[in-house]
Amino acid sequence: MRHPLVGPVAAIAAGILVSRFVPFFPFELTVTIGAFLLLGIVSLWRKARVLAGICCCLGLFFSGILVDVVHTPGPAPELDVEGREIVILGGCVVEPPAISGERERFVLELEPHARAQVTLYTRADEPLPELHYGERIELDARVRKPHNFGNPGAFDYARFLSRKEIYWTASGAAHTVHVLPGRCGSRFAKAIMDLRQAALERMERLYHGDPYQTGMMQALLIGQNFQLQRVWTEVYRSTGTFHVIVISGTHLAILAAFFLFLLRICFMPESVALAVTVAMCWVYTLVTGFQAPGVRSAAGLTLFMICGYFFRRRRALNLLAAVALGFLVLDPEPLFDASFQLTFLAVAFLGAFATPLIQATSGPFARGLHDLNDVSRDVYLAPKVAQFRIEMRLLAETLRLVARMPMRLATTAITMPARTLFFFFDISVTSAIAQFGLALPMVVYFHRVGFSGLSANALVVPLMGLALPVGFAAVVTG
Repeated sequence: MRHPLVGPVAAIAAGILVSRFVPFFPFELTVTIGAFLLLGIVSLWRKARVLAGICCCLGLFFSGILVDVVHTPGPAPELDVEGREIVILGGCVVEPPAISGERERFVLELEPHARAQVTLYTRADEPLPELHYGERIELDARVRKPHNFGNPGAFDYARFLSRKEIYWTASGAAHTVHVLPGRCGSRFAKAIMDLRQAALERMERLYHGDPYQTGMMQALLIGQNFQLQRVWTEVYRSTGTFHVIVISGTHLAILAAFFLFLLRICFMPESVALAVTVAMCWVYTLVTGFQAPGVRSAAGLTLFMICGYFFRRRRALNLLAAVALGFLVLDPEPLFDASFQLTFLAVAFLGAFATPLIQATSGPFARGLHDLNDVSRDVYLAPKVAQFRIEMRLLAETLRLVARMPMRLATTAITMPARTLFFFFDISVTSAIAQFGLALPMVVYFHRVGFSGLSANALVVPLMGLALPVGFAAVVTG
C-alpha cells in the first residue's frame, strides 16, 4: 500500500467532524472502539482482511469522535468588569512588545491560561516603555472581550485569539505602566523571546525612518505584522502571493535548503547536517512566535529528514497524513481552521498531482542533464532521456566548434539555460495546481481568487529564496 496513513487520518477527521453534530459520551465510545478492535482481531485471525480493514476504519472513526469529546474546551475565564471603566491590570509580559508609531502592543498573562492583548498609546513626545518578556507589570486600562464583525463569512477573530488563550483586549496610556519587582515565565522562553526582540530591534535600526521597509521585513523574516498596513498588503492578497509576508511552509523550506547547502559545502557529514538543519528550523519556529503554519511545517520537515536518514522513500501524501494525524490527535480544533485546511489541501494537491506530473514530464530530462559528457550513463536511462542527452551533447559540441571554447564551458552554457527552463516549468506547474486546489476554499473564506498567482508565484518564490538568506545575513551581521 503506497499511502497507508491516508485512510486512518481520513477516518479520524470524519469522526471529529461528526462529533460536532451528534452528541456522544466517552463511555459508549470506549466500548464501541473496544468492540471494533476485538472484531478486527478476530477477522484477521479468520483471514478476513476486508472485514478487518472495515473494523479498523470504524474503530478509528469512533476514536476521532472520542478525541474531540476529550478535548472539549471548558468555560472561558471571566473578568468582573462592567462597561468601559478603567481597571488596574497586573500580570506577566509573555510576548515581547511590537511598536508601530505611537502604539505598543504586547500580551499580558493575568493568570495561567488567561491572557489579554494590551495596546498602549502615548501623548506627544512621550516615550513608550521598554518592556521585555518575564517582567511583571501593572497598568490602568479599559478592558473588553474581542468581538467579530457581523459580515457573513467574516474572520472569526475572537476564536483566533481564544486559541492563543487571549480572552480580552485592553488599551491604556503608556505612562500608567509600572514595572513590579520579581520575574515570571520560563528561562527557555525568555531566551527565545529575547532573541526575537533583538532581531526586531536590529531590523528597526537597519530601516530606521522607513516604516514600509521595517514593517515588511519584520513580517517577512520574523512574522511580526503589527506595523503592516492593509494598503501595503492588498497587492499581495490580490495576486495570491500573501503567503510571502506571513510565516509559512515556504519560509521553512527555504531555510532548510539554505542550511543544508551551507553545511554540506562546509564538509559536514550528512547526518549531522540533517540534525542541525532540523534544530535550526525549530528554533526559527519558536522565534517567529510558534505559529501554527510554522509548527506544522517544522514537524513535516522533521519527519522528512528522519525518513531520509533511514533511507526510507519519502512519499508526500504519507508524510502529510502522518503530520495531520499527530496534530489532530493532540488537538482536533484546528481541523476547522482555514489555515489548517489550506495548508494540508495545498500539500495534498501537490503530492497527488504536481509531483507525478513533474516526474512524468520535466523531471527525467532535468536529471538527464547531470554529467552530460558521460556517455556511459545513456544506456541506463529511458530512450527519450538518452536521446535528449545526445542532442544536448551535439549542441554543446557545435557551440565549442563555433565559439572555440573548452568543452566543459560549452556544456555548461547549454545545460544552464535548460535547467532554468525546467526549473520555471516546475514552479509554474506547482503554482497552477496549488491555485486550482485552493480556489474553492479561497472563495469560501476570503471571497477572492487570484488567477494572477499562476504567474506571480513563479517569480516571487525564487526571489523569496534569495531574499530570505540575504535578510537573515543582514540581521545577523547588522
